[in-house]
Amino acid sequence: MKRSTKFWLVNGVVVLVAGSIACSADYHSAAGGSCQTSGAVSCDSASSAQYCNGANYEEISCRGPSGCAGTPTLGYTCDDDLANVGDGCVVSTNASYSCGTDHASKLVCDGGSFALALECRGPGGCTIQNNVIYCDNTIAAVGDPCTTDTYACSVDSATLLHCVSSTFVADNTCRGPNQCAIKVETTDGGTTRMAECDDSKALPGDVCDEPTEETCSVDGTEELTCSSGDTFVIVKSCPASCVRQSGGSVSCD
Repeated sequence: MKRSTKFWLVNGVVVLVAGSIACSADYHSAAGGSCQTSGAVSCDSASSAQYCNGANYEEISCRGPSGCAGTPTLGYTCDDDLANVGDGCVVSTNASYSCGTDHASKLVCDGGSFALALECRGPGGCTIQNNVIYCDNTIAAVGDPCTTDTYACSVDSATLLHCVSSTFVADNTCRGPNQCAIKVETTDGGTTRMAECDDSKALPGDVCDEPTEETCSVDGTEELTCSSGDTFVIVKSCPASCVRQSGGSVSCD
């Protein structure tokens, strides 16, 4: 059976907290050095700055397109729209997010340094538009972090993935000719994205999601069924051919 499952393209659209802006008279402050104006920023380089957190400076990343720029008189700006895991960041009341410098991940400021929030393996990658961050994780890998109860296709398009307890796991095998694909439907009510899985072909041991579901082996010589253990097992050999009909029934000759 070819199954369609509702799927959200953008996993966790989050308002992006912009880079800090403040005045500072110290352009070459060292990390850990004392400072007087809490919240002040001073540039170390075009891509890094020192941020006055309370009474001491901490190094933060400014890898966004505008980098770190300004003057002691007018103040400095730090563009943290892009970052790497482990880069320093400004802890705020609301969660602060950035895209990875490769635009393939979404990062979150956690305890003063950026950590991985989501992999963005889909064609849209990670982008920022009007201070909103978008992560396309319609393509994912088993083990990737995710928002519970969303779906994705595997990198090789052979598996439908389901987010369980914030982690993608294999949900169904899609070895049929149409494999796993994301379909987009736009109506007056908005955009609906579906993950379609063609499971008309499988291999023994492949994961499956509907007990007693029948399908054919990839080479068309065996009839398979979905066992109670959620994997396909061989039912019988088909000397001539095995064909699964559009309605889901299997013809084994």
